[in-house]
Amino acid sequence: MRLFGREAECASIDALLEQARAGRSASLVLRGEAGVGKTELLAYAAGTVPGALRIGGVESEADFPYAALHRLLIPLLPGRERLPAGQRAALEVACGLADGPPPDLYLVSLATLTLLAQGLPGQAPQVCLVDDCQWLDRESLRALAFVARRLHAEGVVLLFGLRADGDDPGLLAGVESRQITGLAPPAAAALLTDVVATPVDPALAARIARATGGNPLALTDLAQELTPEQLRGGAALPDPVPVGSRLEAHYAARVAAYPPATRTWLLLAAANTGGTADQLVAAGRVLGAVPADATPAVADRLITGLPAATFRHPLVRSAVYGGATLAERQAAHRALAGQRLRQAIGMTAEQELVWRHPELVAWRSGPGVRESVTAALAVFETLTLGALHGWTRFSLAILDNAESRYSAARDTLCDLVELGRPRRYAGALPDLVEAALRCGDRPTARLALADLTLAAGVCDSTRATGLLERSRALLAGPDEAETHYQRAIEHLAGGLGHGDLARARLLYGEWLRRQRRRRDAREQLATALAMFEEVRAEAFAERTRKELRALGGSVLTPVPKADETALTPQEAAVARLARDGGTNAEIAAHLYLSASTVDYHLRKVYRKLGVRSRRQLRASLHD
Repeated sequence: MRLFGREAECASIDALLEQARAGRSASLVLRGEAGVGKTELLAYAAGTVPGALRIGGVESEADFPYAALHRLLIPLLPGRERLPAGQRAALEVACGLADGPPPDLYLVSLATLTLLAQGLPGQAPQVCLVDDCQWLDRESLRALAFVARRLHAEGVVLLFGLRADGDDPGLLAGVESRQITGLAPPAAAALLTDVVATPVDPALAARIARATGGNPLALTDLAQELTPEQLRGGAALPDPVPVGSRLEAHYAARVAAYPPATRTWLLLAAANTGGTADQLVAAGRVLGAVPADATPAVADRLITGLPAATFRHPLVRSAVYGGATLAERQAAHRALAGQRLRQAIGMTAEQELVWRHPELVAWRSGPGVRESVTAALAVFETLTLGALHGWTRFSLAILDNAESRYSAARDTLCDLVELGRPRRYAGALPDLVEAALRCGDRPTARLALADLTLAAGVCDSTRATGLLERSRALLAGPDEAETHYQRAIEHLAGGLGHGDLARARLLYGEWLRRQRRRRDAREQLATALAMFEEVRAEAFAERTRKELRALGGSVLTPVPKADETALTPQEAAVARLARDGGTNAEIAAHLYLSASTVDYHLRKVYRKLGVRSRRQLRASLHD
């Protein structure tokens, strides 16, 4: 049997066997991960001493008391007649050779020690090899550990193989152990070359050795799964490198038993090559996983350190990634890519919501938001990110409509929408109808309405119909407008478009006020204001308040809720950078804000946190 890179381990085993031939006993636990070569080292010992007693743990028998001990001692049981009566009786019950109450573990252990010391006739030394100890029943392992700790001058060698990545109850404590690690790169490359018939590119062999951590099982499995072209270096390897079917099944089975959120976190960590812990945490939020979800994997020692989540071994990362479905991998990569882009351009969480839901820039707008979003447009243009560039402009046009800047909104939307060919930005047509009509450009409003009519007919949804009716109301005459507004409210009330419905009531209330129907107008506007304030749609809420003030009377300013003392995402980003020593100018450059806006946010942070300086901020703000 040829073992690559195990000269030191084999020498240690040879020394133990030689001591046993001289009458001195020894025991040793070989610890290591799955596939690292423990079984092969035990096989080496078996090949050196014919007649060695050898068993391996069987997972399905782990709940049967003394099952493993019985299998090990079968060849020695004929010699039990020479045991003391108490030991013999306990051992016979343990091995199912006699009836009786559960035997005393101490007596069973002593009987085992005595039998091994007696040995088989003509067998010297007596060698016992016990593999996969993690699957032995507890009673057998305790008895064998008892024996191992008491061997002295019987000429017995007891070698254990224990998987280090499983649960270790510590039953072998006090027995000398040796950690079996992966092969060194030269030995790993030599093994890889030995098991394939195709020449292996030396640089590729070194890379595979690093990727597998020198795990022999992974190397031999992988050698059979790669194509000759890949082995010659003519084709790229996948990343991460596959671990081979046997190890993959081992680790995949462990991962599959975890809760979904734990598996999601592990997959994100596996896909986050070269990424940061912050990006991992942010991507986890997108997919509904947080660092605490990784606790089971940390407890099993598959990963270390949170939130960075470093895999204990490259093979674990490969197995996690390989065990995920294509859709799961794609979702993980999308989430991570989004966070890397967000970090690269200084995007805050609030801004990211804008690109997912463009109306939020108007709903959540505050000092500096328009400025920061506008600054990001130049970044998107430079990076040729057309989709983000377009949706960001759409969001700013909605804000223009909310602030009654109708000409600016019309100009932006006309650049986005190809009138006469409603396609990608058909969702912007209702805003274009409103903006064009309010700035006196009725022809553009009519063209946009015609396109919206076509698009709504294709879409055939209650929301599309509601938006169409709202837009028709804007262009309708006094005798028809109210009917369209009421139809719009009816359709939009049956869906999830909270903002669309609130805006329909706002437009209806504005129309009613101009018709001098003050009571009806107040009813619609008050309802719209409550809806806007409920979701913090401040820009539209302020527009609604102006309409209510025009009706006479006072308009109450909402009292902030207790939880609104929490930092907004933008405030939190500014606070973290300030805490870490950033000047206002540096923070402004990082977040695409002005220094005055940074100062504004810092003052709000100080007030909310009850501090007065950056020094106090460092003591008060924690991630």
